[in-house]
Amino acid sequence: MTDKTRSVLILGGGVSGMAAARTLNGLGIDVHLVEKEGRLGGNAFHWACMATDECKYCGACISPGLADEINTDSINLHLSSEISKVEKENNKFKISISGSSSETIIADSVLLATGLTPFNPSSIATYAYNEHDNLITSVEFNLMLKSGAFPEMLSGKKAPKIAFIQCVGSRNREEGRGYCSQICCKTSVRHAGKILSLLPDAKITIFNIDLQVIGKEFRHQLAGLSKNIELLQGVPGAIRKGDVEGKLVVIRADEKTGERLAHDFDLIVLAVGILPSDTSNETARLFDIKPDEWGFFSIKENLPEGVYAAGAATGPTSITDAKNQGETAALKIAKDFNILPDSDKNRAIAVFGDSDEAAALAETLAENGYGVRLFGFGNDQKIDNSKIIPYPDSQILSVSGTWGEFTINAKSSGKKASVRAGAIVVADGRNFIASGYETGEKILTLTKFKDFFDKDENSLPDKIAFWLDHGGHEYKENARNCLNFAVRLAQKGKSIFVIMEKMLVHGLYGQKLYDEARKSGVKFFRFSKDSGISID
Repeated sequence: MTDKTRSVLILGGGVSGMAAARTLNGLGIDVHLVEKEGRLGGNAFHWACMATDECKYCGACISPGLADEINTDSINLHLSSEISKVEKENNKFKISISGSSSETIIADSVLLATGLTPFNPSSIATYAYNEHDNLITSVEFNLMLKSGAFPEMLSGKKAPKIAFIQCVGSRNREEGRGYCSQICCKTSVRHAGKILSLLPDAKITIFNIDLQVIGKEFRHQLAGLSKNIELLQGVPGAIRKGDVEGKLVVIRADEKTGERLAHDFDLIVLAVGILPSDTSNETARLFDIKPDEWGFFSIKENLPEGVYAAGAATGPTSITDAKNQGETAALKIAKDFNILPDSDKNRAIAVFGDSDEAAALAETLAENGYGVRLFGFGNDQKIDNSKIIPYPDSQILSVSGTWGEFTINAKSSGKKASVRAGAIVVADGRNFIASGYETGEKILTLTKFKDFFDKDENSLPDKIAFWLDHGGHEYKENARNCLNFAVRLAQKGKSIFVIMEKMLVHGLYGQKLYDEARKSGVKFFRFSKDSGISID
């Protein structure tokens, strides 16, 4: 179904804005895209491909590809232009555009895809960012890789010592940026891999608070580089010019002893975090929006009726996630216009999980017109909805394909099944038990603990320990659920301990939740894989 009488203005021509424009245009909706720069693509347009021997899923190819696709006569592009005035009339937006394209348009809805601004580390006096040619940001390093200029700055060194310093401008409560920028850890590890592909003898160190190892592909990439990268916990306190010409010295405190240590490097890369677009305040004024505490449009309730937001405008996000968010926002607009295409309504969505949350999600999807294929892994689920086809007691044999065209091969109750789905949602967090430990009354999986918590949280014992990382890779959902439980129980006067190798705080509110847990009296104990932990 199409409706050219409907019109949407998209503010921002980056990845999320372009993805939304393509989706809306494909549905026959009139699209006006306003971009302040003279080209499409946003920050991601200049992103260097991180592929070495294989694709690293960095998303560098997405922005140029989208720019080519939407540069079409069927989309109204307003480049080198800005919005100067917004008025609401009869539930429509009367928007004045100024710049190379000056006109007034009427839009039924507006999508804010205003993107991001990289943090400028000049304000960190102890790093002296502007004083050294071999002290650069991750943005500058990326441009060097893109242009091929990187090896030249090392003056022919075959085994340079290179440092990456994480969380520069992120996870800093004192500076009012107490959030994880989500992409920095992946970016630095991918940059390190690219360096090693060009200079195999390079010595690379990554200084980090807690490396945010999120996603199967990233864990695989990190594991492949682990022998060639040194990971040092803790953010350095200062950077100084070294005694040897061309060297920089990083000063840090040893985590265990507190001893002051110095490391010299040929190149230091500051992994800078993500800030809201420098136009976000003006955008908020024009549309009468109250941004969140950091300046992002992350709180949907703060957006006026008919105004949507996607991509980095809502908070730090990766290139691939920005694309998905743009498409999702476009479909939400189309749904609100009652123009959701029949092909999308008929496309099945596979849900993996047999918790109450998985069943509730399946019901919600079915209520919104989607066919659902529900794969459970042991627990019985009572499903009474003709649009939900259950596959109980499932074993997933393989998953192939991509967004819109997945094929899932599985065994369900002993019988083979091959299912096609447009999307896959994993509804349950992982709940591993460490090898050698049996569940029972005192050792529980997180799912089982939740069951006890939901029934009567006051009957739980006075001392409770959550053990992360013990069953393999940690997952952000588990870390976040543990922190939520820890905060609520600590505030009730219980003694709560969290044992961890690292803490995943991925996202806008992850660090805030971690800080709240510490303030509530939760005790955190860090361990390494070889430190040895036992339960008696």
